[in-house]
Amino acid sequence: MAIIKCPECGNNISDKAKTCPNCGYPIETTNPNGSVRIKFSFVRSAGGVNGNQKVSLIADNQTLWKGQAGSVIDLTFTGPTEVTIIYHISLMHWGGQCTGIIDPNKSKKYNVSVRQGVFSTKLVLQPVDVFDSD
Repeated sequence: MAIIKCPECGNNISDKAKTCPNCGYPIETTNPNGSVRIKFSFVRSAGGVNGNQKVSLIADNQTLWKGQAGSVIDLTFTGPTEVTIIYHISLMHWGGQCTGIIDPNKSKKYNVSVRQGVFSTKLVLQPVDVFDSD
């Protein structure tokens, strides 16, 4: 048995604990290797789905990934990391961006949901248990 710190409250606990006795955080669901999956949802418009929307994921002023909406990617993070996600302006859609925290200790999956407005695109980064189908 080893003593570890709870990723949620920081208290010392047994590595055999299923949950933190202090805050109830589920210890056995932590992700020690830091890998996460991120789904970048499609931009939907009146004409249907635009699969050509360019997307970037940036952390610490470095572009970690560039690709297209609709992608599901696997990345590794060493701990909680602030990221910026940018949906670039295209001929069909206004661009948009959001900033959020990816924490591999709290969730292994994140979804970027997209809401296309009249003059802007609203993006939301959120942890999820499962990805919904498009």
